[in-house]
Amino acid sequence: MTAAIDHQLKMFISRAEKLFGARDSGFDVTPVEVGAFDDAPIIWYPTKHAGRQMTVRLKREVLQFPHQLRYQLAHEAVHFLSPAPVRAPLIEEGLAVWFSLQVSKPFYVAETSKQMPVNYRRALEFALHFMKRIPLPRLREYRVSNPAFHAWTPEMLVADLGFDTNYATEACTIVDMRI
Repeated sequence: MTAAIDHQLKMFISRAEKLFGARDSGFDVTPVEVGAFDDAPIIWYPTKHAGRQMTVRLKREVLQFPHQLRYQLAHEAVHFLSPAPVRAPLIEEGLAVWFSLQVSKPFYVAETSKQMPVNYRRALEFALHFMKRIPLPRLREYRVSNPAFHAWTPEMLVADLGFDTNYATEACTIVDMRI
């Protein structure tokens, strides 16, 4: 089972790269960990101080719900593009929510924006608005020279993408997606 989950995660990472640009290949993707984790799903850095490895931690219960497993893996796959052992900015979380819905759409139609927790809905709405202003090809191009979402600053987005200060600040705001 774990090998199939690992394969699915790698497939989602590849799809996310095609949409949003290349990932930081300096980090190794290690096998998904499934267990009794209180904080899962989450990106985990097993060797936080000694190496450049990352994986996804999932609660064991998610294995009973294949559609939720798919959704969670797809969401976390976006975070592999721009690894950082810190909480992600709104734009990264929004793209992760949007991507997980796109990937899950054929299988997981129950998750609509009205049923989402408020923080997920806010992130999704921001990403939808962002992608109207900055189409995916332009986002991929921007990430070539600015690959790390967590390193984006409001000043960069104002200067490089023409955003107003408030919108740029919101994009860069660190958000807590824990429910």
